[in-house]
Amino acid sequence: MASRKFLDVLIRDYMSVLNSGDYADVILRIGDDENFKEFRAHSIVLRTRSPYFRTALSDRWAQKQDNVIIYEKPNILPEAFEVILKYIYSGVLDLNLKIHDVKVILNILVACKELCLLELFEYMQDYLLNNMSEAMQHNFSLVQRITSQHNNTFPKLKIFAKKIIDHNPHWVFKSDDFNTLEQHILISLLQRDDLLIEEIDVWDAVVQWGIANTSSLPIIKDDWTKDDYLNLGATLEPCIAHIKFGQITSEDFFQRVAVYKDAIDQDLYDELLKYHSGAAAKSKSTIPMSQRRGVDSVLIGVKHLHLFSRWIDHKTDCIYSRNNIPYEFKLLLRGNRDGFTPQAFHDLCDEKGPTLVVAKIKNTDEIIGGYNPVSWDSSDTVLEVKNSFVFSLKENLDNSILSRSAGTISSICNSPLHGPVFRGILIFNGDFKDDCASYCNFDEATTPYEGPIRKTKDKFSVEELEVFQIIKKKL
Repeated sequence: MASRKFLDVLIRDYMSVLNSGDYADVILRIGDDENFKEFRAHSIVLRTRSPYFRTALSDRWAQKQDNVIIYEKPNILPEAFEVILKYIYSGVLDLNLKIHDVKVILNILVACKELCLLELFEYMQDYLLNNMSEAMQHNFSLVQRITSQHNNTFPKLKIFAKKIIDHNPHWVFKSDDFNTLEQHILISLLQRDDLLIEEIDVWDAVVQWGIANTSSLPIIKDDWTKDDYLNLGATLEPCIAHIKFGQITSEDFFQRVAVYKDAIDQDLYDELLKYHSGAAAKSKSTIPMSQRRGVDSVLIGVKHLHLFSRWIDHKTDCIYSRNNIPYEFKLLLRGNRDGFTPQAFHDLCDEKGPTLVVAKIKNTDEIIGGYNPVSWDSSDTVLEVKNSFVFSLKENLDNSILSRSAGTISSICNSPLHGPVFRGILIFNGDFKDDCASYCNFDEATTPYEGPIRKTKDKFSVEELEVFQIIKKKL
């Protein structure tokens, strides 16, 4: 005899019992004083579907009033529990359009683990990662706090949070819940040298974090007393040591830092004031001058990444900010670490896709290099590459020299006997550091590049050479 399942009817009837409250013998008090709701349910259903409730609602643990079990769960949001309760009764997960708040979804996840709803728990982790990753970025502090408080309970979320910390720490400063970040996490971020954030913006974010985490501060800053500033200073003190004040302009210092002078150690503030007033020689100042480079390099920093990205994208008017640089600059070779020979170059840089070469010429302040949009190899071939370019960087980046390839004749040369060769304009020969055999000799007859990038044709050696793999970031 054929069998037929009437699951829709079964779900309808169970949900009817839940919604009506008929025969309910459990009152679930969910949430805290600010967000609270009571749910009526049936112990037989809860105990059957959840190992947690099987114990919590047992005769040994349950508390009753007038033969009704009263159970309180202040750590679960009512909006989250409503979804869970419907799932318990129907087996259907209803994340309707009203449930778009990532905080509610994360609370559902935490509650699923606590209530031992393992099938739903696994699904919710994947749902968050596949559908709400951007929302979790904006609520990074909450995600990080959940993973740290519950140890290894949420392995997939833990990996997600770790990737942000490792690869995009600047995202944390732009998160909606930055002010709830734990202090030790904030300090670990401030100690990083790869933040793609202007230092004054780091300062602003830290101050706002300090204000949010200092109790009893008046809402209106004009009402603050000196004691209020001192209290703020006590909150900020562990963080201020990691602010690179030397990278803040004098204009920003007087407009956005000096207004909090009473929250800064007096000796430090006096030194900052002298520094930005020109009263102290900057070369002798003890104020940290190092940059947050945002790239693993001893030659270039974040401002250069902006410039290179514009050049790569052929965007003359676009101004990339630290937060929207479209490429990752992954270090492949550093001469003083890996060697300056053609073999070292080809061993580490062949078949890597687009690359950027940057070199500092010995005994000068010149930084030159080139971009190859295709892979290097050791095939002894020449390639017609339209989008390659060479450059010479200047202290004022607006004065930097860019020379593009027209692609009409061969512009890239691959040879195991040479390092990177931008044909007819920039060739790295021999031992790049010791042999003084490299040259930048613009030959209009043999090169497709637009013009020279050096005034001299003299051969040179390099003090340092770095090669970066250029990786397009995923949106």
